[in-house]
Amino acid sequence: MRSSAFAVALLAASAVASPIQKARDYVTDIVVVTETVYVTAGEEGGYYHTRTAVKTVIPTPLADPAPSPTEPVVIVTESQAPPPSPEQPQEAPAPTEAAPSAPAPESSPATYVPTGDYATNAVNAHNVHRSNHSVGAVSWDADLANIAGQIAASCNFAHDTTTGGGHYGQNIAAGNPPEEIAKIVSDEWYNSEVNLFPQYGVGTPDMGNFEAWGHFTQVVWKDSNLIGCATQHCPNGVSNTMGGVGPYFTVCNYRNTGNVLEFFDQNVFPPLGQATVTG
Repeated sequence: MRSSAFAVALLAASAVASPIQKARDYVTDIVVVTETVYVTAGEEGGYYHTRTAVKTVIPTPLADPAPSPTEPVVIVTESQAPPPSPEQPQEAPAPTEAAPSAPAPESSPATYVPTGDYATNAVNAHNVHRSNHSVGAVSWDADLANIAGQIAASCNFAHDTTTGGGHYGQNIAAGNPPEEIAKIVSDEWYNSEVNLFPQYGVGTPDMGNFEAWGHFTQVVWKDSNLIGCATQHCPNGVSNTMGGVGPYFTVCNYRNTGNVLEFFDQNVFPPLGQATVTG
């Protein structure tokens, strides 16, 4: 374990249901682990940290139940009604009550459809959420991706922000295969955390619950305009995850570095209320 007075790494465990979809029910279907770091403004060189590995269960929304079908309304027609007696005046038929309308089905969130290209999926998954926070798009950086690949190849779930010279931010995750990079970004790093960010417009928000929202702020950090990600298959499993995690280790590196203390107000802006996008 390494630490310095300049940086602390905390585990971002997304163990709660996504606050963006509060009306849905959830079941557990995959076990993943994610982690991010924050750094102190003005720090030079590598960013050292302490960490604690924990296993996080990511919930997946069940499909909305279909609305109950409307009961058919049986109308007795004139031919089905008994004829009136000749001694009695014919009564006007009673008005038929209109059938109650079925409730409108709940709108489903949009789903990002992967193209099959890993880099494109990673970039697009970031940018769809960045646009909701009034910041510019990120671009793919091959150098950051190569560094991410070296780190992911260690199959050791831990931050490494020194390989390749450092000076980049980082989000990591374990458990998802490469075709689910959009799911990692959208569901684990954004949707499950965005509503937990404590306060916009403050240079250094309350960091006491940083592990609950640190991935989100790195994803939408204004000054982070380059990303490079890699997902490594680990035949012997991902170490340092306390077990129960799928054999894949994902690393995304960001330049410029995000989650810098004293600069949150200049880089993390409130959402515009665009439609929820899932991975």
